[in-house]
Amino acid sequence: MFRHWFPPGLPRAFWILFGGRLLNAIGTSLFFPFLTVFLHVRLGISLTAVGAVLLLLAACQSVVLLFGGVLVDRWGRLPAIIASLVGGGLLTVVAGLASAAPVIVAAIALRAMALVLANPASQALIADLVPGPRLLEAFSLARVASNTGIIIGPMLGAFLVSQSFTLLFVVSGGLMVGFAVGMGLLLRRETLPVPGFRPLERGLRHLLQVERPLYPFAAITALMYLVYSQLYWVLPGYLVLHLKAPVADFGFLAAENALFVVLLQVPLSRLVANIRLERVLAVGMAAYAVGFGSLGLWHQVWPFGLSVLVITVGENLVNPSVTTWATLVAAPHHRGRALSLLSLANQMGSGAGPLAGGFALDQGGAWGLWGSVASISVLSAILFDRVRGRTHESPV
Repeated sequence: MFRHWFPPGLPRAFWILFGGRLLNAIGTSLFFPFLTVFLHVRLGISLTAVGAVLLLLAACQSVVLLFGGVLVDRWGRLPAIIASLVGGGLLTVVAGLASAAPVIVAAIALRAMALVLANPASQALIADLVPGPRLLEAFSLARVASNTGIIIGPMLGAFLVSQSFTLLFVVSGGLMVGFAVGMGLLLRRETLPVPGFRPLERGLRHLLQVERPLYPFAAITALMYLVYSQLYWVLPGYLVLHLKAPVADFGFLAAENALFVVLLQVPLSRLVANIRLERVLAVGMAAYAVGFGSLGLWHQVWPFGLSVLVITVGENLVNPSVTTWATLVAAPHHRGRALSLLSLANQMGSGAGPLAGGFALDQGGAWGLWGSVASISVLSAILFDRVRGRTHESPV
């Protein structure tokens, strides 16, 4: 049983990072679901203004991602992770303790900018530590850690916020700093510099300088995230406004999604371990097409659980495969930039998703929305299956 979830042969450093990702996911997810309410209550602003603040956060993160990949490749993975989490954790505490609106908004914006660097840095570290044939398994396990934290975090956050928002922010920030300290103490081996590593290049054209196949791949990935964003941003509104379902019903679907990510991620990754990654991505997007396309068939809430299960299968196939493909194609000294490019694709696709989904729903109703999402999924499946790139060896 334990060999299933903790397979032998992966480096000790990976398991330390696994535990750290779990801890950090708890700290991040206990904070994020309550951010909208916090801004509304603490600042006394309208939900429209809250939306403007969230848009500001996304814009700030996108700017950091343009520069952040180069920093990960120049500083090394560990310094980038530690700086990101210490800065983000301390700024979380500042936001919770502050009372002046400008300070709160500034702290939350700077927090978002600091934390966005942690994920590509930790993914690059995993890619450096784990041999190429086991990368898909390693990234799958990392997703299990993150999603387990996402299950635990909101429940803990609900308890903390019932006591005070300040306690919520302090615990969230403390967990992030704890992760950073643990990484610094336990992971003393830095995986950079590597052979062929070059100093920080000058000029904007070098910020996202990666192997050429990664640019079209990132564009397809943005389409994938546009599709997936419908699950958490558009589906809740569709259930409540069009089907008149209780708001709580989507909570069960979200919990189902997170639970099946944890339960199915590792078995599915092992099932497809010997299949070409481009084909796995295509199959995953085909599952998205079936899952999202079927949402237009249902008029009661319970069948939506079947569609969400199919979507989750697609998610478990696509997400670790996207990261694995990018890290194998990128040269070791470009991995930070490559993974930042994928994070930027995530921002763009997820940001455009609610607008595109809302427009499709307003113009074409249920079939217009879910038919469009299924069509984009099919297109993405075809494009993923045709993309190609030369792989590079891990530096360790």
